[in-house]
Amino acid sequence: MIELFRELLATSQTSRENQILIALDVSIVILLFMSISFALLVIFLRIKNSFHEKTWAHLHKLWNVAVLEVLSGDLSADEFRRLIPQKHQLNFVRFLASYAYRLRGSDLKILSELAKPYLPHVIDQFKHRNSGVRAWAVNTINLLGMPQYENVIEKALDDKSPKVAMFAASALLKTQKLVYVEQILKSFHRFQHWNLNSLISLLSKIGSDAIPISRIVYLDRNENLRTRIVAAEVLKKLKDYAIADDVVEILDKETDRELLAASLRLISQVGQQKHRPIVLKLGKSPDDVIRINAVKALRQLCID
Repeated sequence: MIELFRELLATSQTSRENQILIALDVSIVILLFMSISFALLVIFLRIKNSFHEKTWAHLHKLWNVAVLEVLSGDLSADEFRRLIPQKHQLNFVRFLASYAYRLRGSDLKILSELAKPYLPHVIDQFKHRNSGVRAWAVNTINLLGMPQYENVIEKALDDKSPKVAMFAASALLKTQKLVYVEQILKSFHRFQHWNLNSLISLLSKIGSDAIPISRIVYLDRNENLRTRIVAAEVLKKLKDYAIADDVVEILDKETDRELLAASLRLISQVGQQKHRPIVLKLGKSPDDVIRINAVKALRQLCID
């Protein structure tokens, strides 16, 4: 290659053919160096990944035995912590989380105590640029760090990723604290992938304290329709009989199919005989969904 460049440089530099040939040779040399560099990078990454896998397998085997000894009472938490290298403390929490998802009660409490000194590493992941990592952090804190880090979970409600905010909302609703209900319902329009039945169940577990805010949301015509539907279902599960007259007004004025269907399900639980006329009217609707729900509601009102 060196001899070739010497010959090229010895010839006329003004020759167009020589200029093209020099350009091609330079390109070949650059591509050769790039190929070598990529090959070395691949080898380096493969060695690094292999080392990481071997290290993780060793730690997993070590911790897997030790955690069972802790759960059975044969090993203390302090003795276990000696098996955790400082640079692997976050990995240890990842390991514990995989166990914790399968445990409840006193066993989960033991794992939470084991994880407690290392949870600040998880909190740092709330700032990670990858939304998947932030979602993992929220779920891990919900599992191992509540109620100590409840305020951190609350801040995650404002995360730019709807997925992360949804996991934070779910964690806060599980505390069954009324203070979070309005905030979460007002943000519900962001959570397009949240299972409605799951949310309704979480809200209903709060009990009758959730009724006032659910009423406000359901009756607000400026509120997001999907959020109003959730509020209607919550009122149905909690059997809010005082809302019945307002439901009739909704049935008379609203036009959205899903909201009308939810309202018909609500009136079927909380309505009285005096509410039959509006239900009978909707029973003649050309829309199958509305008509079927109206017939079911009318049947329930007739039984009652």
